[in-house]
Amino acid sequence: MVQEGAPAGGIIDLNFACAAKLAAQGELQPQKLAGVFLPCDMRAFLDAGPGAMKTARETIAFCEQSGIRRGPNEETLVYDPAVVMLLAPLPNPASVRDFYAFEAHVKKGFEKRGEPMPAEWYQIPVYYRSGHHNIIGTGRTCPGPRSPRNSITNSSWPPSSERKAPTSPQPKRGNTSPVLP
Repeated sequence: MVQEGAPAGGIIDLNFACAAKLAAQGELQPQKLAGVFLPCDMRAFLDAGPGAMKTARETIAFCEQSGIRRGPNEETLVYDPAVVMLLAPLPNPASVRDFYAFEAHVKKGFEKRGEPMPAEWYQIPVYYRSGHHNIIGTGRTCPGPRSPRNSITNSSWPPSSERKAPTSPQPKRGNTSPVLP
């Protein structure tokens, strides 16, 4: 988590910082408790609800007030942003839903089709589901297909001389049910 008021403007490892805070308070198993109060996995953190957010705020305040940069086992608590590669904030979401753009964009699309803006757009949250297994972090390279044959967007493969016309699926022998497109 990037925190402007963090010591030296660093990035705080909230889980380790929570353990350091608990150790400073005399807890015997600070890392175990930190894992419960302030999980290091973002989905677990979100699932933990308001209590985890409260603990996160208290942990940030602890780091700001104490200036501590190392944990009881010499863990790094505050990192220099220049040495950190940020990952996706939620690398494994249960789903991704894109709520269909902003009003001006939607209006323009309907105008191009000569249609009025539907009143329902203001009443029903329209969204589409996106690939939730395809989340990457800031500055990361988006991996391409493993081979050109796996890509449905690569129009240059196979070469036009090897392309075959699409065929309709044929029913299996003995199957009397119709094949629907």
